[in-house]
Amino acid sequence: MEQQDTQVLFFQHIRSILPSHLSFVDEIADLLSISNDSAYRRIRGEKPISLDEMQKLAKQFKISIDQFLHIQTDSYIFSGSLLGEEEQAFETWMTNVLKQLQLINSFQHKHLYYLAKDVPIMDQFMHHDLFAFKSFLWRRSILLYEELKGKKFYLKDARPEHLDLARQIEQVYLKVPTDPRSGTWKASTAPSGRSNFTAKPTCSGIRKTS
Repeated sequence: MEQQDTQVLFFQHIRSILPSHLSFVDEIADLLSISNDSAYRRIRGEKPISLDEMQKLAKQFKISIDQFLHIQTDSYIFSGSLLGEEEQAFETWMTNVLKQLQLINSFQHKHLYYLAKDVPIMDQFMHHDLFAFKSFLWRRSILLYEELKGKKFYLKDARPEHLDLARQIEQVYLKVPTDPRSGTWKASTAPSGRSNFTAKPTCSGIRKTS
């Protein structure tokens, strides 16, 4: 593949992942601090981009250059970040969920599909009492927060900032087109005993019904 063709494909890939409401040329020009005309010439492959410019573009749009260029490095490439022991790890994760939903909503045509092993995460955000418990469980048993070691869950200890983020996520999620046919539940998703426990939305969360 010639360098010019590779460069054109590189920009085509960036265009494909850019939200539809953003101007592709303006984004490239602003990021590289060049004029729109210069951006056009790079996009069309008329002017080669420098390594510094490619690095800026790859970092901004989260593109793996060696993967894109099909360079064999015997490495495995993943996207994401590892959750460390920092105190804000759970809040960072919730904020990222919110940003992902906002990104989905930025496109004109969108639809959400999901495969559920547990009760779908978005349903948990909408039932605040359930989410308060799950957020405690995740922080204690998955993220291993030291201050929660050996602690029991009490609803009164629910973190207000977590519930606030959950409400924001709920509001954005409800704008994304979806329907029950878009979700696949495993047989183990709803545990045995579900016949006598039904989650129904209330003003404060969920309630048990017979």
